[in-house]
Formats: sequence, structure tokens, C-alpha cells
Amino acid sequence: MKSGEFERLAHAVLENKCSQEEFERFEVGLRESPEFRRIFREIHLIEGMLEIVATEELAEPARPGALAPVNLFMNFHNRRGVTVFLASAVVLLLVVLGALYFRILAPPPVLATLRLAPNSIWTMDRALRGGEGNGLAKGDILSLDAGSLELTFKGGAKAIVKGPAMVEMADRDFMKMKFGSAGIVVPAGVAAVRVATPRIAVVSKGATFGLLASKDSEELPEVHVMQGKAKVEALDGEAGSRELVAGDAVSISLAGKLKSIDMEGDRFLKALLPDLPYIHFTFEPQGDSTLEVTGTEPTAAGTHLTGSPGKPAIVPGIVGMAASFDGSRNALVTDWKGTLGSRARTICAWIRTQPEAPPRRYQSIVGWGDPTIGFAGKCELLLFQPDPGEPTFLRLSFDQFLYTGSTDLADGKWHHVAAVYPGADAGGANPQVAFYVDGVRELVESLHQKGGSIYHVPKTRAALPLMIGYVPQKDVERGFRGEIDEIYVFEAPLQEERIRELMRAGR
Repeated sequence: MKSGEFERLAHAVLENKCSQEEFERFEVGLRESPEFRRIFREIHLIEGMLEIVATEELAEPARPGALAPVNLFMNFHNRRGVTVFLASAVVLLLVVLGALYFRILAPPPVLATLRLAPNSIWTMDRALRGGEGNGLAKGDILSLDAGSLELTFKGGAKAIVKGPAMVEMADRDFMKMKFGSAGIVVPAGVAAVRVATPRIAVVSKGATFGLLASKDSEELPEVHVMQGKAKVEALDGEAGSRELVAGDAVSISLAGKLKSIDMEGDRFLKALLPDLPYIHFTFEPQGDSTLEVTGTEPTAAGTHLTGSPGKPAIVPGIVGMAASFDGSRNALVTDWKGTLGSRARTICAWIRTQPEAPPRRYQSIVGWGDPTIGFAGKCELLLFQPDPGEPTFLRLSFDQFLYTGSTDLADGKWHHVAAVYPGADAGGANPQVAFYVDGVRELVESLHQKGGSIYHVPKTRAALPLMIGYVPQKDVERGFRGEIDEIYVFEAPLQEERIRELMRAGR
């Protein structure tokens, strides 16, 4: 369109003498050309100035007996009409600008709404002009370091995600999950949902399924279908695909092959957690040779804590009952795998040692994982006495990655101890581990016996579930001597005040 033609259209719009087709052409020109917008502003300004002049001329008092000039009357009459047209033009201009705003400048539509569990640790990376508040628009990315979140898609499906995780709203009813654990609920009758990780995609309409994608390359992606049907597609290698029904579960190899595995639906969240995920060992007898296990961690309800008959002894503790260990290899054993890989964690416990007992270099409080030396696949909280006659310190061990405290704990008194590991992302090969003794942070010495970084997942079948009071190690006596009570394992790096709250709850 040439400028002369646009000027004609602009006058026609201001005088309300344009057709619908002409107005649409005018609107396109106004939207796409800065020069046309300048021309329209000038025309609008001139018309406004003419209206002001006309109003001032009519406001002058008439001479007695004089008649108003016919041309002035006619000029005013015409300009009054122009005033009406100008008012209409302003309305039309607002309509045009409004249309431009919603077409060009307005935020994109909300594709999902967000709810977060209490104390969750998260950040949001908004896309350009992304959603606001609890709404997620296309391209918005959520990083969940710890805790849980719920996304309700526009189409009606829900995803309950457990950290650590990173998810992106890729499109309507399409979520990308770089890593994390998610329980997906797609009600019957709603739009199909697609959830994709870097190596696998799941498409479902009317199903409940769980999807696991780890940051650790050694841990294979998994899909578990609890209800309905879901189609699974490997995105690399052989790119295998399969339709799964309720009760089916698969893992996906590095080569893109789908392998059937046992379905474990209880590993995935069905609702937001009331707190950060944790498992709590209270040592309260349950009447069936097991001890109480509670917590918000999804598998806590199905976790069992047992020991040999009468060993360790159950005695009065800080809160209710505690476990009393005699230094032998009689451990309390669970069927929980523990917090795996390089994920953040906090381990808290009340302990009391036997100061009159003979010296012992290592005393295990709680541990799990792969004890094979050199793999760094084990996580263990223990007491460490460098040499006989020296103080006994708190230690967090990842095999060749050792963190040692500075407070002597071999005084026969109850102490609340906590070790906070922030995860590999917080410090790479040398994360800043924090220790607290009786709610006070203390100095920590780190020792890395070999190069590399903390290993991500247990590598061999020798991996142990969580054990309390003793962790097997070849040719090393490491049974605890004393009492242990109120063990918490959080899948999060707790802050100092939360650790103190747990300590105060035991006083």
C-alpha cells in the first residue's frame, strides 16, 4: 500500500465513510508500518486543531444586530460533524490499539496452573512475556530443587512432580521433564497428554502413570502404569515403542530398548506433600516385631524396620523409645533404598555414646548404598575416632569423599547431630557439607582420597538398603555402641532453623 492510499483510508476512517474491507486494510497498514502510524498521528492532530479553532470562533460574542456569517455557521456545522467523526475515530483507534496489544504485546495464554508444597525449594524461568502468578505459559521452566509441585494442565490433566526436577511447559497438554519423578493423572474424557524426557516420551488419554528420569546417566528412565493405557516411545537408539496397560512398567536402555520391570506405583506422588520429603525412624514398637516408620516420602508407608530378636534392645530414649546397640554387627535393617546418587539430603539423629567402652575407630549411625571401596556409591553417617585417646567426631562418608566434624561426642550425653549435603549441583566434586551439633554449626574438614566426583548411583548388586547401627565393611568393626533415636532422612538440604526445630522437638 502506498502512502497516498493510506492517507485516503485514514480520512475515510475518521469521517466514518469506510467499508469493512477498507477498515481492515487500514488496520493492517497501521499495525505493520511505522510510517503509516506517523501519517495517522499527523492527520489526527490536524483534525483536532481544526476543532479547537472552530470552537474558539463560535465562542466570540456577536455584535448587536449582526448576523452570524453563513459561511462561519456552515463551517461550524461541518466541523461539528467532524467532531463526531473524530470521537468515533478515537474509539476506533482504541479498538485498533487494543487489538494490536492482544495480538502482539499481551502475554501468551496460560497452559497450566501451579501449586507448591510447603517448604519446597524452587525457581521459575519465565519465557518472554510469560505467564504471571501461578500460571505457566509456553516456554516457562520450573526448577524444583526439593519438595513437590502440582501442575494442572489446561485440558484437565495433572502432574505431581517430586524434586529434584526440571519441567517445561512445551505446549498445550505437553510437558517436557529434563529430569525428575512425576505422577501423571489423565482423567477419562480429557485431551491426550504428552510428557517427554530427553530419552523417552509417554502419550496417554485416560490413565494414571509414573515417569522417572534421573540426571544420573547410570540410572535408566522408567515408566509405570497404574491405571488405563499409555504409549511409550524411546527417543534415541532403536527408538522402541510399546503400549502399556495397568500393571505394566518398563525401563529404557541407553540403546533405546524397552525392558519390562516390576511395577512400583507407590514410588510416585499422588498428591502434593505436606512438607519436604522425608522418612522418619521413631523406634516405637509396632507389636509385630517391627518398629515404626513414618514420613512424607512416597515409600515411607511401605517401609519396614526390623532387627534380630532382642538386638538391638529397645529402651527409653529422647522421644518415647530408642534403640540401644552393643557394638556388635546386629543392625536394624530397612527395605528402603535410601536417597540415591548425588541428590541433596539431610540426615538428623539423636545419639548417646558409651564413654567407658574400649576405643573404636568407626561407629556407624546410619548408612546405605554400595559399600564397594572406590565406587563412592555409599552414604554413611558415623562417628570417627582417629586414634585411641583422641576425641570422637561426626563424619559423613561417601567412601573416598569424607567430611569430618570438630566436636567431641564421646561424653556419654545425648547430642542432636545433623549432616547437610547440598547435592553435586551445589559444588560439583567438592560440595559444601554442613554439620550441626546440638543446633550449632561446626567446622568441617573435607578429605578427598581420590579424584573425580561423588558417584551418582550404587553400581553393583552389593548395594545395601538403609541400615542403622552397623554397615558391613570388610575387616572393619564399625558397630555403634550406645543409643540412637529419632532418625530423619530428608531429601533436601535443610536450613539451620529447621534443624533446630527438629532438635527442640526432642527436648
